Amino acid sequence: MSEILEESAIADLRNAKTTFLWIEAMEDLVNCLKNAFTEHLSLEDRAVYVERNATLLVVFERVSDVLARGGEQMPTGWERAKKDGLSYLGVYVGEDDESFFREALSLFEELASEGIFEKHNRIVFFGTKDFCGVASAFSAFSSNSTVLLVEPPQAVIDAGALGRIENDETQINQIPRSSIYNALSAADGVVTAFDPSVYKNLDHFKGEIAGARFFNCRHMGFKTELHLRKLHILDSLISEVASEDPQFGNLYRDLRIRRKSRQYLRQLLLKANQSERPWLEELLCKHVSAEMSLPTFTRRLRVLLAAKDQQV
Repeated sequence: MSEILEESAIADLRNAKTTFLWIEAMEDLVNCLKNAFTEHLSLEDRAVYVERNATLLVVFERVSDVLARGGEQMPTGWERAKKDGLSYLGVYVGEDDESFFREALSLFEELASEGIFEKHNRIVFFGTKDFCGVASAFSAFSSNSTVLLVEPPQAVIDAGALGRIENDETQINQIPRSSIYNALSAADGVVTAFDPSVYKNLDHFKGEIAGARFFNCRHMGFKTELHLRKLHILDSLISEVASEDPQFGNLYRDLRIRRKSRQYLRQLLLKANQSERPWLEELLCKHVSAEMSLPTFTRRLRVLLAAKDQQV
């Protein structure tokens, strides 16, 4: 019976059209599981916890971002955590996240006092974009934390790169910059997945954060998270970071399949066009046209060849 109820809740999650319906389905799903509970942070903010093994995955994300993924409306890392047997703590923000940091902070203080974090010998704190700062700062609740940041804001990179600043009162999305730096510098490891070409101060970041490692996603720009999801690499990255000895060789090989991703190829074409390198556009269009049928590249190739003939 519990399996039927779980499948029904998952179907409701995938079909949810609003934050309220998604949160409701998420609560139903957690109620089907053993050693699991839901915490109400506010009217639309929720936290869910599922205890499995000694490795815990902590995920922060906004419900609207989950809903924007269309049919793939499962929480980040949920299915992978179940497959790998990882414990899971998800913190989900509804429409209004003004008080989210304060509410989440209170929750984590309660969980720490209950010894939840001490139960796990490895904890991965995951965040993307605006939630990278939260994931970084909250990793301080564990003495054996690893932080996984996907497409972080430049401000988070700067928080690590600038090091400790006396009397620093700067905040990044309601979080003191000093808290982000202190937590990152104390973490066992910090893995950042991004396109290095669109960031500054990366050398300083590595110099200040001893456990920093980069998972380079070249030419993905500010759509790195989107591409990693579309190419089904994000879950594999989470699994690798959660392992005792993370190695990215296989992931880089998987990443090469992006050359056949239409969305990635279109972004590459746009980048070549913006860099005003028609010869590179031509090479790309010829390669894509020979490998697959994409009208955008065929039309662009005709324009480039016509312009080239006029120059002769």
